[in-house]
Amino acid sequence: MTEPFLPPLLIVADLPEALTDLCGISLLERMRRIALQLGFREAMILSNSVKAVGRHVASESWHRADVSLTFRERAGAKVTVGDILDCLPTLKVAADAQILIVFAAFYCDERLLRSLVDAKTNSALIDSEPPSIVAPLLENSDTHSSGWLWCAALLSSEWLSRKNRAGILVEEITSDIMTDRIARVDAARQQAYVGSMRRSVRPIFFPAPSPERRPLAERLLRDATQKGVLDFPALVHAPIEKWLVSHLCRTTITPNQITLASFGYWGSRWH
Repeated sequence: MTEPFLPPLLIVADLPEALTDLCGISLLERMRRIALQLGFREAMILSNSVKAVGRHVASESWHRADVSLTFRERAGAKVTVGDILDCLPTLKVAADAQILIVFAAFYCDERLLRSLVDAKTNSALIDSEPPSIVAPLLENSDTHSSGWLWCAALLSSEWLSRKNRAGILVEEITSDIMTDRIARVDAARQQAYVGSMRRSVRPIFFPAPSPERRPLAERLLRDATQKGVLDFPALVHAPIEKWLVSHLCRTTITPNQITLASFGYWGSRWH
């Protein structure tokens, strides 16, 4: 079967936000695992602290079939168009090709990035109607202050080349979203029902939370992994599962280890 075409992937991972820990996993590591699930096997990380990010990536990833990473350091307070243009030769982006740019300072549902990857034109991932429960996580967000919340974009090298190299990337993209020069992949318009979970889970994204808002962000992540229930035993199991996840997510214990331990326990009961 032919592999689906994927654009070159650039992950912007500035400190300290990109290394924000949620349920025992940093936002950067979550983004890398999502990239692997989407089929990416290569990516570049653009960061204001490559050395720290490189150490973190090397110590945190448990994947073996992994995404091959290259790193590029940048200077300046904010990412500029020039910073992205300088990455294109290494990423081997053709003159008429597109590049997927994602910000690791956000948590983002995998389904949303998949929809963005499938877009055919220059597009940005936005949320026109963030759920009320997410609202506290958007307070004091620079991106949200403009009236538009977005965390990733699919852009052509031609679009980038027409912009001022010194222009702030976030501002350039936001301006084109507002004037309809960039299409919108809207989280509020995406399919919410997940067949494998037997329930609707509204896809969301949000910026790295403050320490005070981290419990809310982690609760949203845990709730998003809970399967729908069809019978009474499942109703009883749900709160137990959430309690276990909330306590084990910060340890090195893996889901497979829990499964093996349960098999061992019940196996011993039968002998």
